[in-house]
Amino acid sequence: MTMDNFLRFLQQLLTMADPADPDLVEKAENALRVVVDLVRSSHKVDTQTAFLMDCAINQFRHLLRFRDEFAGVRGKPMLNEQRRRRLRLALRPGC
Repeated sequence: MTMDNFLRFLQQLLTMADPADPDLVEKAENALRVVVDLVRSSHKVDTQTAFLMDCAINQFRHLLRFRDEFAGVRGKPMLNEQRRRRLRLALRPGC
């Protein structure tokens, strides 16, 4: 999985998970963990992306609190790209 693919996936999870609904938060967090485990087990990930995945797992609930900064918006590809860049910086400042 490339870093771009992972950030797109993470953005989708943040878009779907409503911080006010604990059930949705848990499902999104579980989905993140399962996908990261699958990617790691398949050895189809580079070191930088794997590190970013670990950061995402550790910071997921924090990211949800600020999901309006990262969530995707239908029909706004440029805005979504900017938000993915912001998401990457939130996970690894200075990258």
